[in-house]
Amino acid sequence: ILVAVAISMFISWKKADKVEPIYQAGAVIQVDYQQTSILSEIEQVDTQDFGEYDVLNTIVETISNTDLMRQVITDNDLLNNKAFAGKDAGSASLQNLARSLVRRTTASLREDTRLIDLTFKDKDRILAQKLVNWIANGYIKQHADRRLNINRVATRALTNEAERLKFQLRNAEGALIDFRRGSKLYISL
Repeated sequence: ILVAVAISMFISWKKADKVEPIYQAGAVIQVDYQQTSILSEIEQVDTQDFGEYDVLNTIVETISNTDLMRQVITDNDLLNNKAFAGKDAGSASLQNLARSLVRRTTASLREDTRLIDLTFKDKDRILAQKLVNWIANGYIKQHADRRLNINRVATRALTNEAERLKFQLRNAEGALIDFRRGSKLYISL
């Protein structure tokens, strides 16, 4: 029994030497939450008031998404990076690499704050640092693009409503002029 224990401990010790370290890099994102209500009135969406905590948790849950990861990969040319894509660099599937990034990325909300801790794990320390920064910056860009698109939709809705009201005003003015002419209340200058 003693010999078997000694052999298993020796094998475990040898395998422990071959284990590659995994590095974890982190970034912190501060969320300035501001609820907009004009869009919900324009689009006639249920204006249920969600608490700030619910919104922050939703952000945390959606930070790590494949769309963001695909964008990070293409923006930083990671398909051709052997340290990232491995020996299949150049021919690796963008979708598979994006899913791999999603699995290795975690986000958590710090209690009673608006801070989100974003972490990324990788075997390459430098790549892990770069990736967590690229993911954080990509999320900020993605969020800004969403906000810009929301503003564009709101502007388009307001412009359409203004055009509709102008058309109604012209029709009402025309009907008023026709009424004045028909009832001989129309006075030409």
